[in-house]
Amino acid sequence: MISRRLAAAAVGLAVSLCGCGQRMHSPTLLSTPAQTRTLVLQAHRNLNQNVLVCINEFADTVERMSEGALTIDVQLDNPDDTTVSRGEADIVLLDNEQIARADRMFAMFSLPFLFDNGHHMTNALNSEEVRQILEQRLAEKEIFPMVAFYNGGSHLVTGGQELRTASDFRGVTAAVSTASADESAVFQALGMRILPDTSASLLSQLGEMVELPTEDGKSESAPIIAVEATLDQVARLQHLPERIRLINSYHRMEPLWLFVSSQSFGQLTEWEQAVLLEGCAELTAGIEERRAVREAGLREQIHAREIPEVDVERLAIAGALYGKNGQGTDLYTPPDYFDPRVYQLIQRFE
Repeated sequence: MISRRLAAAAVGLAVSLCGCGQRMHSPTLLSTPAQTRTLVLQAHRNLNQNVLVCINEFADTVERMSEGALTIDVQLDNPDDTTVSRGEADIVLLDNEQIARADRMFAMFSLPFLFDNGHHMTNALNSEEVRQILEQRLAEKEIFPMVAFYNGGSHLVTGGQELRTASDFRGVTAAVSTASADESAVFQALGMRILPDTSASLLSQLGEMVELPTEDGKSESAPIIAVEATLDQVARLQHLPERIRLINSYHRMEPLWLFVSSQSFGQLTEWEQAVLLEGCAELTAGIEERRAVREAGLREQIHAREIPEVDVERLAIAGALYGKNGQGTDLYTPPDYFDPRVYQLIQRFE
């Protein structure tokens, strides 16, 4: 039997996690269903191992809390934004690029300098206000987001330069792996000169001289001042340059999203909905805990190598780019899919 604590928590989750309007019912304490119901969850076969472990734990949690009445069949495949509509799964785990194909607005979450860190991203995207907007955007797709979580990101490494304020980025030549022209445009608005990703290890390019085109059609030589790198790459540098700095820019952050079919969710009893939502809460907590432990370990290694760290003034940089209200500035005009309402909500969270 589901406990009163679990029922109360699930009621809160129904509001704070989903905000699913008429499709979402506030779960209440009901009896365990006599029949067994199985939901198919598809996740990508190349999923990060830590996330995969948590997904399997999520399935175990749902089965345990429901005493076997509700089970999750985890299948590793290649799901996309149409997997649910094709009836191949009830729940899908998608990256941000995949769900952006269903609604272009999601592409804004891949733009640089929207979030302070992973904790900020998870809190903001799972807030009731943001989720209500996202649910409305996806209503015609017959899916809604159950939970979102941070899945790692990239920072900048420099040859000793501090990149802290928006003006510090002006004139910096950087090797950054941008996934879209829109991402490149954000850096260029700050006055950076962005080189395309030409190497599996961007760190090896730090300090190299490159030829850059000038406005008069000629070219000039300039050193690569900053390169993109993950914490793993910085912690495991084999040959440490004499002077480098880790810039905690969190400029590349990609959320993962767990979506459920509106039809499948609507067929669940309120008791089953409560169990599923509580499972989502534990899934998010598990992923956050694993990520925090792993990141703390990597930063310890970085500190042991005496690599200085610099925290960017992220909110000020975002203001210089997107403006206080998300309408853009003289430096930068956000793309058409950029939702100022969502931007303003994100900036309220920490």
